[in-house]
Amino acid sequence: MRLTEEVKQQLESELPPSAAVREELRNYLALTGMSAPEFADACSRSRNAIRFFLKDTYNLVAESDLFVRKSRPRVHHCAPGDARNQGSGKAL
Repeated sequence: MRLTEEVKQQLESELPPSAAVREELRNYLALTGMSAPEFADACSRSRNAIRFFLKDTYNLVAESDLFVRKSRPRVHHCAPGDARNQGSGKAL
């Protein structure tokens, strides 16, 4: 899906910077013990997209990493072993 310049600018202003999302994702992977491919599969994202994003080389395969950054709120809902869900037996 192609984004208009207006939508791109709006997303850029609303989303945290790539470096912050990358750090959040690395911390999440460390916390859950998931590998990047496992995370990609759990979130229905391309393994390559996650790999390139984590290596800060996403610009080699796409014009922008907005789609990866836009999916950021889904990060905490992708792992079945998420620490926030343990104990209650209920998904949040």
